[in-house]
Amino acid sequence: MKLSEASILFVDDEPGLRDIFEKWLLHAGCASVLTCADGEEALAALATSHFDLLISDIRMPRVDGITLVRRRWEAGGRVPCVIFVSGFSDIVPREMYALGVEAFLPKPTRREEFFRIIGRSLAERSELWGTPLLPPPRQFITSPGVDSGLLPSCNQASCLDRFGLPALGRGGFSLHYPRPVALGKVGFNLSWGPELPPLRGEGIVRWRSREQRILGVEFEWLEPACREAVLNHIATTRPRSYIPDFIIPNPVASRPEHSPALDKSFDRNSPTESTSDDTAPLPLSLQVSLPHR
Repeated sequence: MKLSEASILFVDDEPGLRDIFEKWLLHAGCASVLTCADGEEALAALATSHFDLLISDIRMPRVDGITLVRRRWEAGGRVPCVIFVSGFSDIVPREMYALGVEAFLPKPTRREEFFRIIGRSLAERSELWGTPLLPPPRQFITSPGVDSGLLPSCNQASCLDRFGLPALGRGGFSLHYPRPVALGKVGFNLSWGPELPPLRGEGIVRWRSREQRILGVEFEWLEPACREAVLNHIATTRPRSYIPDFIIPNPVASRPEHSPALDKSFDRNSPTESTSDDTAPLPLSLQVSLPHR
C-alpha cells in the first residue's frame, strides 16, 4: 500500500507533536490522518473507523500506548500495523511484537527514518525481504539435519521436538533454540513444517530469553525458494502478531493449544533481553502474558 492510499491514526498527548506529525504526513501525501490525545480517544476511533496504521506515543494520560495496544488485541479481529514513538525504553518489545507492534522510534525522531519505517509497515509483504544484509550476519541458527537443500523428514522428529519449530508472524518468527544466540543480525536455516522448503534467510534477533531458550527474529531477507512459501503462509493464516511469542510444538499443529508447556512460555518471571535495532540493546523488564487464542 502506498502512503497516498493509507489511513493513519496518530496518538500523542502533546498538541504540538500531533500538529507536526499530521503536517508531515499530509504534506507527504497521506490519504487520511486522524489525531487523538490519548489511548481512550484512539480506542473509540478504532471501534468505528478503519485504519491501516496506528502510530502512538507510550506515556499518555487515561489510557497509555501499551494499554491501547493490549485492549485492541483483546477485542479480537483485525489489528492495524502499529509503530511506537517514544522517548522512553520502559516497554517489553517481546510482548509488543506479539501484539502487532512492528517498530519503535525514539523521540525526537528524524523525518527520514519516520517515513522509512512507515513505508516498510505499509508495504505489501511481497515487496519485502528481497535484499541480503550488508555486512552479512556473523552468527547462524539451524535445525538439526537441515542443510544442502534437504527437506524435513520423519527421522528428524526427535531433534525437532527438542529444538522446536519456528512460529511465524507477519514479520518474523519465534523459536525454541537451546544454543546461545546474541541479539542482532542472524542467518537461519530451519525446518518449519512437513512438505515445506527450509526457512532460509537473514534477520535481526529482536529479543531472547536465556532462561526459556526462546528468541524472536524479524525477517530481513528470505531466499526465493522459501520466500514464496512464507508469503503464502501469511496470506492464508493472516497472523495478528508481528513476531509471535510462542512455539509450535509439532509439525502438524496450525496453532498452539492451551497447555502447561505454553503457560511456561508466558512465565511472568522470565527475564527477556531485547533490542530496537541490530546494535543497541535496551534494558527491559519482565515479559507479560498474552491471552490464548
